[in-house]
Amino acid sequence: RPYFSLLNSHLLPDKTIHLFVVNHPQHYTSQVEIFLFVEEDNTIVHLKTIKHDLLHSVNDIVAVGVESFYATNDHSYPSEALHMLAVFLGLPWADVVYYSPGGVKAVGDGFLSANGINMSPDKRYLYVSAILDHEIAVFEIKKNKDLVHVKSVAVGSLCDNIEVDHVTGDIWLGCHPNGVKVAACDPEDPPGSEVSASFTMSSSCIIL
Repeated sequence: RPYFSLLNSHLLPDKTIHLFVVNHPQHYTSQVEIFLFVEEDNTIVHLKTIKHDLLHSVNDIVAVGVESFYATNDHSYPSEALHMLAVFLGLPWADVVYYSPGGVKAVGDGFLSANGINMSPDKRYLYVSAILDHEIAVFEIKKNKDLVHVKSVAVGSLCDNIEVDHVTGDIWLGCHPNGVKVAACDPEDPPGSEVSASFTMSSSCIIL
């Protein structure tokens, strides 16, 4: 059964809103659906389905244009067994991918598992949750959409989703403090969660 997860939206200068949704139609397959939000009718219209071999295990996306976005792959392989083997061996092969109609490319790597992703209000920096390393990786976005690693910030928890306050630039993280309980997935003994305010980006520097 397809699994949908609404993850991002993009507001155009003319105030139209596009919704970007990750769709897992089958186990270990990923595609991105783009919808147009029709405010007058309070409905959405499906515009496009995006598939690519580099988008094989999409966890989260952040839109940067009508049909362009950055996406995280949380698995290095489209197989749980191979992914867990890579994690066990410490092989940081999960990555970040940039997609646009003009081309697709891997732009950030070195992750055991790349999860949440978001962007600074001034669109200069990209934040990626390195969940198994308990860190947020900060990248500078270049004009050609490549990424340059600036630093990684330890947060002391399994950091997952990233939200950015577009007024202050504050970064809020949804975190899992107990990874063992998360993996066990026992409804009688839930792992709990926490919200963390990690750090702030200004237009000129990183402030811890």
